[in-house]
Amino acid sequence: MGHMWIDRTGAAAAGLAAALLLAPPTAAQSNEIEDFYKGRNIVLLVPAGAGGNLDFSSRLLGRYMSKYLPGSPNIVVQNMPGGGGMTMSNYLFNVSPKDGSAFGLVYQTAGIDQTLGTQARYKFGDFSWIGRISSSTSLVVLHKTAPVKTLADMKTTEVLFGSPGKSSQSTFVPTLMRTVLGYKTRVIYGYKGAAEMFLAMERGEIQARTGSLDSIMATQPTWLKNGDAFALAELSLEKQPSIEGVPLLRELTDDPDKRDILDYMASYTAFGVAFAGPPGLPPRRLEALRRAFDAALKDPELKVELDRGGYAYSPETGEFLQQLANKFSSATPELVARVKVALEEQSNQ
Repeated sequence: MGHMWIDRTGAAAAGLAAALLLAPPTAAQSNEIEDFYKGRNIVLLVPAGAGGNLDFSSRLLGRYMSKYLPGSPNIVVQNMPGGGGMTMSNYLFNVSPKDGSAFGLVYQTAGIDQTLGTQARYKFGDFSWIGRISSSTSLVVLHKTAPVKTLADMKTTEVLFGSPGKSSQSTFVPTLMRTVLGYKTRVIYGYKGAAEMFLAMERGEIQARTGSLDSIMATQPTWLKNGDAFALAELSLEKQPSIEGVPLLRELTDDPDKRDILDYMASYTAFGVAFAGPPGLPPRRLEALRRAFDAALKDPELKVELDRGGYAYSPETGEFLQQLANKFSSATPELVARVKVALEEQSNQ
């Protein structure tokens, strides 16, 4: 089987091919785009409440994108939390206008939610992908009081992980470690968020959690530095350069079938904080949104604001994300079936 990740050279070639196929707009077409956006409110949907990381990133992006869209429209953030991002994704795909006047931050696990047959009423590959602010990773973090210190220890000693629910990345990773790689993990559900899980680790209710590096650093910025916690592995398509010596889960097996499962699951981390429109956007307007996004992410003032807030920055184009989403959605039924088996409810709960 082929690997699920996409080579950056191939992605660049695909982006170049798309650019060549899409000729530069004529003056009339440019005027049409400017006329459409001028004086208009563009809705930017966010699958989380106000005040969090996703809300901050979206509001920041909106301010800068409006500078680079023809007609300088006003981009208005609309918060739509619920269902682990599902509520917003379903709305964006099925209800939002498909004329270029609405787009949203699609939660990174939206593709996995579709695979698992949850309440997803969308086709992940059919979103009109615009661009990404940063990728993500699922870092496996253990408290210093955990009964294990190495991955080898986890082959014989059970580790308790905390998670808010079955569809969370906090569940995906320890479950894959158990079902695919043979480590002894068990998930304890019911924790409302990162802060509550870290508190549970301090109390000894659980010994570990998985989450994005950004989330971990925002909640407990000193734990990894001071030795209160340590990282053992990560589920991602690319290693985090700031965390040295931590293997990717795919590196823990030589079995190509197991690696395919892990690569499929890791592909969601490549989306991270990514934005898309509903399906079927007019090509020229989608192009305008993508180029405005790219220009905004190259704006040095936006980069300064992201750095000031401690947010990751690894931008990617809409063309790359579209290719990756299509690759993810075209996985064989056999691979999808094996992924579902790997994510089945843990039998020892």
